Amino acid sequence: MLPSKNDTFMKLKIFLFIISFLPNSVFCQFCTGSLGAPIVNITFGSGPNNPGPQLSVAVQGASTSYNFASYATGNPLNPPIDGDYALLNKVPNNNGWHQNATDHTGNPNGYMAFFNAAPNPGNFYQQTVSNLCPGTTYEFAAWVANAIDPAIFPNAVPPNLTFKILNPLNQNILGSYNTGDIASTSTMTWKQFSMLFTIPTGLSSVSLVMSNNNIGGNVQIGNDLAIDDITFRACGPKTTASFSGTSTLASLTMPTCGTLNLYGTVSGGLTIPTFQWQVSADNGATFNDIPNATTANYTYTILNSGNYQFRLKSAESGNILSTTCSFISDPITLTVQGTCQVPCNNWLKTTQVGSSVKIGDLDVPGNQITVEAAFNRILPYTGTYTAAGDIVSKHNGPFDINYLLRPNSAEITTTNGYFATPKICDIAINKTYHVALVYNGSTLKFYRNGFLMSQSVASGNLFQNDWITTIGDFA
Repeated sequence: MLPSKNDTFMKLKIFLFIISFLPNSVFCQFCTGSLGAPIVNITFGSGPNNPGPQLSVAVQGASTSYNFASYATGNPLNPPIDGDYALLNKVPNNNGWHQNATDHTGNPNGYMAFFNAAPNPGNFYQQTVSNLCPGTTYEFAAWVANAIDPAIFPNAVPPNLTFKILNPLNQNILGSYNTGDIASTSTMTWKQFSMLFTIPTGLSSVSLVMSNNNIGGNVQIGNDLAIDDITFRACGPKTTASFSGTSTLASLTMPTCGTLNLYGTVSGGLTIPTFQWQVSADNGATFNDIPNATTANYTYTILNSGNYQFRLKSAESGNILSTTCSFISDPITLTVQGTCQVPCNNWLKTTQVGSSVKIGDLDVPGNQITVEAAFNRILPYTGTYTAAGDIVSKHNGPFDINYLLRPNSAEITTTNGYFATPKICDIAINKTYHVALVYNGSTLKFYRNGFLMSQSVASGNLFQNDWITTIGDFA
């Protein structure tokens, strides 16, 4: 018998009513803009021995409801029993698993979290993260692999996980995403799952959870899995960096040193966008803020040949200093060829004490200052290491400093006392350096060639004196 129109309408209304009261879950979502620096970045480390450390040791603040399989040793590798886990660099010995398969990256010594799921659901992973920004969207992601070999167990129970965002104050679920059943494949296949979540007003911390939904143990064969590379980071508008103001130019070669134009863009989404350019001279292993490079377009001076990477960080106004609330462009690469010869015909040359330049009583008040200089020492320094030459100074002793920039350090005196960055390695002669003193009211930083070399906690307003600002004294 066919249903009447009224019956069909009633069923449709009931269906829509049920949909409207489903839990706050989402379809798999990935950030299509720019990601920030990882707040959580769990690779589980690496090592030649099995098992690796417990999860709580490998990842500070992380926990699991599964038991640690300290017995997962040997060759062939002893498998964890039902309800146990271990950090392993290969899938253990079990004919029904993809034995000896490696972690997500393929690193033969890279650890992954391997779980032999328990009969009852539990949490594979839980961790609280803090210092988040309300209104900012974050991406919670991880790589998961079904360890079952379907040629041996074609009807095994597949893994099924839920990613959850909890309020750490009351454990209420703020958002969630279900992976659905993760099918087994002929070889162990890693798949990334992800969800996006926006921090609500009044909250700056959340708990991240990855939980088990399917049965395991002796009830039904299956639900054995590996997890790797868990990340949690800010997701914002698309931020781009380029060497061209009219097109995308991600690599550039310069025949020698000189000035370089950097161009940045940010798509819509920030009410008051703020910027910070960063540079790396170690192939992207570390990036450092370029002092005062806080505009979308910036001109940078290259003083030495080599390979450089640049990237642009963006954020809502007030968040640019926060690594948890800012977004980063893909890096762009610069190669500077040859030997850089910096002409010295327009440089100040100081050959002895007193051959400096005095430029007046230039007081800098408040709690922010940046002093930059480029210099090249042509003869070894004969003074003490403590001084190492005064490049830019307005001082007379450690408790009477408005600002003091030296080749290896930065120093100031404030209303809260004397502050200096820790001493670092000395400079080489006949080499051009760019150095900077940066004080922002909470930290005193010393940069050399764009690298943050040292810093110290500092506070207070800059001490005022009547000494004359001098360039090149004792240098």
